Amino acid sequence: MSEFRQVTEHLEALETCLTQLQHSVANKSDHARLERDLSFLLAALNGDVDVMMDKFRDRCCMVDPVTKQPRFGPKMLAKVQDVLRRYDDVALKMEKDAPFRLQTVQGAVELAREQKQQTLQQEARDQEAKRQRDEQLRIEALATAAQKKRERHEKERAEKEQQQKLEEQERERLNASIPHGKEGLEKSIAMLQESTGSEMLFRQSLVKLLDNVNFHSDLGQYAGGHQCLLALGFKELQQGYEAQPRAVFVLEEPDLSEELDAWTSWFDELKEMQSLVESKL
Repeated sequence: MSEFRQVTEHLEALETCLTQLQHSVANKSDHARLERDLSFLLAALNGDVDVMMDKFRDRCCMVDPVTKQPRFGPKMLAKVQDVLRRYDDVALKMEKDAPFRLQTVQGAVELAREQKQQTLQQEARDQEAKRQRDEQLRIEALATAAQKKRERHEKERAEKEQQQKLEEQERERLNASIPHGKEGLEKSIAMLQESTGSEMLFRQSLVKLLDNVNFHSDLGQYAGGHQCLLALGFKELQQGYEAQPRAVFVLEEPDLSEELDAWTSWFDELKEMQSLVESKL
C-alpha cells in the first residue's frame, strides 16, 4: 500500500470518527463509544498520523535535485493538498472544541458511571429488601406453624385429660357401686356375665379370675372384671407415666403376727368368695 493511500485511509477514519463524536455529543447517547472516539482522535492528531501529514506537507515544497521540478506533479499535488486541508479541518475542529468536548465527554461518562452505580446500588437494596421480606415471611410462617402445632398439642392434651377425667369418673362411679364382699362379688359377676356375651366366655373369665397372671389381657378387658377384684378386697392404684398410666390392683393382707383375728376374718372371707366364684362355674 502506498504511503499516500495509507494517509488517505487514516484521514477518512478520523473524519468518520469526528462525525460519530459530534452525533454522540448531540444526542447524549452511547457514552462509552463517545469516550472511545474522542480518545482515538486525540491520539491520532498528536501521534503517527500528524507526523505523516507533516511529511507530506514538507514534500509539497520539495524539488527534484536532478530535474529541478517539484516533487509532486500538478494532479498529485492537488490530491495531497486536499488531504492536508481536510486533515487541518479535523485538527482545527478538535483544537477548537477539544477542551469542551473532552469535558462534555468526561462529564457524560462520569454521569453514566454514576447512574450505573446508582442502578447497581438500587438493585442491591431491592434485593436486600426482598431477602429481608422473604426471611420475615419465612419466620412468620414458621411461627404460625409452631403456634398451630402448640395449639393442636394443647387441644389434644386437653381432650386427653378430659377423656381420662371422664374415664376416671366413670370408673369411680362404677367402683363405688360395687360393695366389698359377697354382695359386691355377686353384682360384679353378673356384670361380667353380661359383658362377655356368651356362657363359655363367661366361665373362661371366671377361671382367669382365680388365676389372674394375665389379668389385663384376659379378664380385665370385660366390664365386671375390675369390679370382681374390688369386691374381693383389691384396691386400684395408678402407676406408670402420666402420659401412659396403668391400673394396678393390690390386695392388702393383714399382718398375721400382729392381727391374727383380722387375718383370720380376711382369709375366711376370701375362701367364701372363692367358693362363690367356683359355684358359678
